[in-house]
Amino acid sequence: FTQFPEQLGEGTLTQILQNDPHIADRALPEFVRMNFPPGLAGLFLAALMAAIMSSIDSGVHSVSTAIIVDFRDRLFPGLRPKNEKHEIRWIRTLVILIGAISIALACFVGPLGNVFDVAKKLTAAFGGPLLAIFVLAFFSRRASSAAVLFSVSLATIMTLILMYTQNWFSIWYWPIGFGTAIVLGYGMSFMLTLCYGIQPTAYTYWQIMKSKSQDETEHNS
Repeated sequence: FTQFPEQLGEGTLTQILQNDPHIADRALPEFVRMNFPPGLAGLFLAALMAAIMSSIDSGVHSVSTAIIVDFRDRLFPGLRPKNEKHEIRWIRTLVILIGAISIALACFVGPLGNVFDVAKKLTAAFGGPLLAIFVLAFFSRRASSAAVLFSVSLATIMTLILMYTQNWFSIWYWPIGFGTAIVLGYGMSFMLTLCYGIQPTAYTYWQIMKSKSQDETEHNS
């Protein structure tokens, strides 16, 4: 529909050209409705719904697993069920709650504008700083948990503020969040090492590969 916008229909095309954020999400469905034969349109709709359901259930199960493993088991070990039956009940309850919350939040996405841009901005706001966590953890011996947590939180907040104050292309928020988290995280970790003498970690990529090479050398000798 980007190559042949005239096939969308005069009303829809006019609204898209006027940059109406709510009508832009209807461009693809309108194109399918007007140009696909009945059978092919149904197959397209079925494939689209299957992809949506796959993305939703993967996200819901990932969030429920993260809550159980990273929060409940670590912070509240007393809440851990004694048997598998109660554990399954925990998981099912969380899946239902997270699904209900997701449905409720989805009702408020429309007024925010184009769904694609909103998704890209939110992904960039949290994905860039999240990538910085892994980069610092794998490749920086000076990175400390306190400095990384503070820098990632600050980078996320700054990216969210830019999202709602600047009308930039959505893809640019990713490198902004990533770069800010990397610079602040490494800089603060370096300062903490100088001021408080925090020992560098031995579990970076370089240290692990060095230890592996030493073990292989000793084994061969």
